Amino acid sequence: MSNDLNNDLLSDRQKNILAIVSLAILWFYLLFNAQGSDQSFALYMDNEFFIGPVLSSMSAAFDGGEWPLRMTTALGGVPIYNLAQLSPFYPLYFAPLPLFATPIDAAISMHWITVLHILLFAINMFILLRVLGTSRLGAVTGATFVAFGANSLSYAAWVQIVAPYAWFPLYLAGLIGVLENRLSVKYPSMAIGGIVLLVLASPAQPLIHAVLVTCALGIFRWWHNRANAMPHATRSSFLKLLSIAIVAFLLAAPAILPVVIEFKDMIRWIGPYPAVAGHDQIPFEAFLIDQLSIAELGGVLVKISQKAVGSQFIGPIALSLALFALTARSRSWIATAMVAIAVYALISSAGSNLGLAYVNYVLPLVNKIREPSRFLFLFQLAIGILAALGIDELRRIVVNKQLSLMWRRQGMLVVAIALVTLTLAFGLRDHGTEVISALIASVLLIVLLVISIFVARTSWRFRGELIGLSWSTAVLVILAINVSWVPPPIAASHYLDNDGIALDMAISRVAELDPRHEYRLIFEGSIDKQMAAMLASYKGVRTLNSYFNPAPLRQFQDLYHHGPRTDNYLQVLGARYLICRDCAGVKYRGFEFIESIHGYDIYEASDALPYIQLLQQLDGRFDGLPDFIAKTVGHDLNQGLLFVEPGTAITLDEKGPETSDCIVRNDIRKKNRIRYLVSCGSPSVLILNEFYADPWRVTINGVKSNALRVNGNQIGVQLGRGGQVVEFTYRPWTFSLSIVLAVIGIALVLLWALRTKYEERY
Repeated sequence: MSNDLNNDLLSDRQKNILAIVSLAILWFYLLFNAQGSDQSFALYMDNEFFIGPVLSSMSAAFDGGEWPLRMTTALGGVPIYNLAQLSPFYPLYFAPLPLFATPIDAAISMHWITVLHILLFAINMFILLRVLGTSRLGAVTGATFVAFGANSLSYAAWVQIVAPYAWFPLYLAGLIGVLENRLSVKYPSMAIGGIVLLVLASPAQPLIHAVLVTCALGIFRWWHNRANAMPHATRSSFLKLLSIAIVAFLLAAPAILPVVIEFKDMIRWIGPYPAVAGHDQIPFEAFLIDQLSIAELGGVLVKISQKAVGSQFIGPIALSLALFALTARSRSWIATAMVAIAVYALISSAGSNLGLAYVNYVLPLVNKIREPSRFLFLFQLAIGILAALGIDELRRIVVNKQLSLMWRRQGMLVVAIALVTLTLAFGLRDHGTEVISALIASVLLIVLLVISIFVARTSWRFRGELIGLSWSTAVLVILAINVSWVPPPIAASHYLDNDGIALDMAISRVAELDPRHEYRLIFEGSIDKQMAAMLASYKGVRTLNSYFNPAPLRQFQDLYHHGPRTDNYLQVLGARYLICRDCAGVKYRGFEFIESIHGYDIYEASDALPYIQLLQQLDGRFDGLPDFIAKTVGHDLNQGLLFVEPGTAITLDEKGPETSDCIVRNDIRKKNRIRYLVSCGSPSVLILNEFYADPWRVTINGVKSNALRVNGNQIGVQLGRGGQVVEFTYRPWTFSLSIVLAVIGIALVLLWALRTKYEERY
């Protein structure tokens, strides 16, 4: 009676809540040193000079009442609706909030977004392990090991990688429930919610891993059903999976559809290797960046120097628990699948050293992951799941007093792993092995074995819980010793550490000289053009460089500023201002020095094409960009410039206008919508100094008109006499289609929810 009373003191829901609270406490404790405002995980270059400026641009767009479809500053106005790294549709980037106004604001905000997602990762991992049937102790242990482990720490430098992976376990929880034909609606809900949030956060590497694991689990479940003569179960679960895939694709379409369709028009850089255009395959040598050596595989058991995009360290105690799950007599199909995934991922992390790179290189989607060490995420995930199962297996052995089994299996495994750990600790000292921590882990492992054997001999009522808690505590101790969640100080920011403040002040001066952003700014001398351009975006200053990877190929080829030129093409693109460092005695064609700010010299061009022109005379025609550039040399840009493509029909007065009394007034100038009021007594061409691309639409007095490619790569529109309202709108068709698909997806989810509610009621 008293036992039943004790068991009923807390409901399952309350116990789960307590377990999640314990995870939050562990998160706070293990990440205690990351709770200050003077530190940030987001000080990696990709964050400071790519993700941060992009989020700042998105925030500015939301503030202006627009959806962030393009970043108007970098690379002459680069699209961001088809960005694979992140999407404004993901709510937990908090892009609509004013959190990214300055580089320091962005670094601090991205840090807290990262820390938040580490907690979400742990909670979703707990949910996954509970779906797999592990005890709450096992689930808390496994979730802590994976979410706060070495691999997660190595990923903390990339907010756009941490965020999608936080939802990976939730998707797997739903996927496994569906594969096992569980009847509750929570499983398809978790699968859809998890994968949609993952894709919205970043439809890149995490999505590829999700597809890979889905295929693996599907195959193992099919084999399990086949062995148990359950063909109907296979058909049913796979039909559900197909339905989930369709609905998830529709819901996530705004984040993934433009990326998939327009990837063919991109160029991406892969370190020291040649850039790759579109779907072209990267060189095999580039596919091996950061692969583990055979010796570095020993880092699974002992802490050594880690790779840039992953860590192999799990420690001897977690490995022992994982092997306990593998050797269990009642091993589930999911344990077998996780073993296969762990082995595949670890071998893949070694790249060509163990040969699996040659297979991965020809696998669709998988061959988009160019660093083999990125597979270590799957290795850590699988080991964490197996370790949680291993704790429960060990508890079962102790409770059942299977001493001979413990001696024969667990005992031999533990002793062997402890000896291997010590051997590696001394053998890999040239790789920076932490011998003391390896010694502590090995001794602790033997002590745990002794305790387990002793407790198994007793008749203690809570011996199973005691053993589980002992091993769980040991896992956490090893984690705390070897994984230090201490972010770099804000003072280590590249913005602060590389004379960024002085450059920022020079850029601010240019913004004062050109408050309406009519012109563009270029950089020369010892300035890093990519970093400077992204820094300028915080000020709304338009430039011709960027730190985007990938980037639109044609736009990069036409606009990217590589260095000084002998023609006036930069001024044609609107480059009126130039900032240079270490340029004493250097003359730049068409630019004159005006002032210097903290070692940064500011120059101004005598002529440059403004953001908008209204012209009534044709200067010529061009056949391709090189021809246009050659023909514009020597033109006085203060008089305007109008070159059109061969075959373009325009109507202008042959003798020129009788009067130049034309009026152009800006009515609206936003990121995606620009409107001018024009009044002119003769036919004219209005030219917008934006990069000519398919998404641009033009209307005159509300009627659709043809956008003309003029001046190499600018946008023109033919106007007649009289008053006109001309509106340029940036509206990509892929984005518009994706919104329609998302609405259909939402409608399907609502119909499904109504049907489910109706069935539950009747």
